[in-house]
Amino acid sequence: MGTTVDDFFSELAGETPARLKQMGLACMLPGWVQQHEELGRKIQEARALLAAADAEIPDIGIPEAARPRRGRPPKTKTSSGWPGDPEARKAEMARRQAVAARNKAGKTGPGRHPRDPRHPGHADWLKKLRAGQKKRWESLTPAQQKAQIRKMTKGKSAAGATARAAVEEMKAAS
Repeated sequence: MGTTVDDFFSELAGETPARLKQMGLACMLPGWVQQHEELGRKIQEARALLAAADAEIPDIGIPEAARPRRGRPPKTKTSSGWPGDPEARKAEMARRQAVAARNKAGKTGPGRHPRDPRHPGHADWLKKLRAGQKKRWESLTPAQQKAQIRKMTKGKSAAGATARAAVEEMKAAS
């Protein structure tokens, strides 16, 4: 560096902003370290005062268990709707499983949707669904079809090839 102040500032003007930032941090770091050490000393002094104050307070003799609890009381185990007795819980579980099995077995007709393979009208529903999908696909322009394929296969390279093959099959079938 130069010997005069003008030489110093002329050389400093050529420094990069990163270098100036580095120099600024280097100047501030010793002060921060000193503050940190002083704060550590103050914390230790406060802890010592607190320990001394704790030793001066007489024990009033309230055992830990006798102190009143604060906050929301804990939930009881029976608030869930299940019985508290293990045997009664077992019986309740068996009853609920029987009801679920009876409901599942009993729903074969109007209670189920035709998309369920166990529904009697499932095959007819599939034919109608596929015919509607094919009609909609044929109503799209080639650009719209490509956009739809891109949307369906976005991020799925292996699935994209399968979808493209399915589209080619649909075109060949019609």
